Amino acid sequence: MTTPRDTTASRRSRANGDGTVYQRKDGRWEAAGYVLAPGDTRKRIRVYGITRKEALSKLTEKIATSNRGVPVVSAQGSLAAYLTYWLENVAVHQLRETTHTRYTACVNQTSSPAWARRSSPSSPPRTSGAG
Repeated sequence: MTTPRDTTASRRSRANGDGTVYQRKDGRWEAAGYVLAPGDTRKRIRVYGITRKEALSKLTEKIATSNRGVPVVSAQGSLAAYLTYWLENVAVHQLRETTHTRYTACVNQTSSPAWARRSSPSSPPRTSGAG
């Protein structure tokens, strides 16, 4: 008589809120978990890796960022909305204070910023023909 294979040894338990990690049919590893989204909501994200360890490290990084209060980037929205998000959540820690202040002032302008008002130098129209 054969005994059934003990599958509990191969399973790894994860704490509540740590997400889930599993191998897909195509051989890649997928990790999924909930992170902070804009508007103080939660969003389920999925990350992929070649190995279990790689997928798990990507998910852990995303969850750690979420736990610091930085929401995940939304794919919808305008460039101005993304720049505002970037200035408030990412650039605050990476830029000097004076640079951050100038960037924020540029984004908050009601009219278009200086870089958008610049016109490219006009070039004369091309003429066809062998010169």
